[in-house]
Amino acid sequence: GKTPLHYAAQHGSLECLLSLVERECDLEIRDANSYLPIHLAARHDKLDCLKLLIRHGTSVDIPQKEGKLCSHIAALYGGVNVLHWLLDAGINVNLVDNFGNTSIHYAAEGGHADCFNCCLQHDADLELMNIRGDMPLGTAKKGGHALLMEKALKNEVVCPLCFKKFEKIEYDQTHAPAPVERSITAASLSAYTTPLPAMKQKSTQLQKNIIKNDLKKKASMNKLPRRDLVAKYFLTS
Repeated sequence: GKTPLHYAAQHGSLECLLSLVERECDLEIRDANSYLPIHLAARHDKLDCLKLLIRHGTSVDIPQKEGKLCSHIAALYGGVNVLHWLLDAGINVNLVDNFGNTSIHYAAEGGHADCFNCCLQHDADLELMNIRGDMPLGTAKKGGHALLMEKALKNEVVCPLCFKKFEKIEYDQTHAPAPVERSITAASLSAYTTPLPAMKQKSTQLQKNIIKNDLKKKASMNKLPRRDLVAKYFLTS
C-alpha cells in the first residue's frame, strides 16, 4: 500500500521526495499500516525528509491508527536524530497513544537506551503508566531491556545529541567573554534591534543539568576529572 512518496521518505531519498512534493502528491496518504510518509521518515530516522515534509505542510500531530505520533515511532525504532529534533522543537515528551504509552515507554520497549536517555533529558515522566499499568521501566523489564535502560538512567549510555549540546553550552560558558566585552556587544546590538520582553519558559532538564554542573564547579577548588552528562536520575555512589 505504499506510494513512491512513502518509499522516498523511508529510504531518505531527499531529491526524489522533493520532486514528488513539488508535483503536489498527497502528503497525507496512508499505507496499509496507516503510516503517512512522515511516519516512515520518523521510523527510519530520516530527519531531512521529515523536515522537508513539515516545511510543505505535513503536521507531526497526525497519528497513525494506534495513536502513535512521530515521536513515539522514532523512540520505538531507535530514530534518535528525529526524536531529539522533535523534542528540542517542543513536542511534549509525555504525550500518550491509544495504549497510554509515551515516547519513553516505546524507547524502553524497543531497547533503545540512547532514545530513553534523550527522553529523560527532555523531562520524561518515569511514573506514567500505560493502560496495562506499566511504567517505562516495567515495560523495559518485560522486553528484557531493564539493565540497558538502567545504564541510560545512570548516563552510562547517553543521547549523543543531548550530550553534544551539553558540551557546547558548557564550552560557551567556560569561554564566555569578559563582562566589559559583553556590555559593549550588547550595547552595539541594542542600537539596531528592539528586543521583545523575554517569555518566561520552564527550564528543561538539560538546562537544569548545565546550571547544576556549573554550580558544582564553582563550589569546588579541586580540579576533578570530567564527568559524563549529569542527568535527572543520575545515581551517585
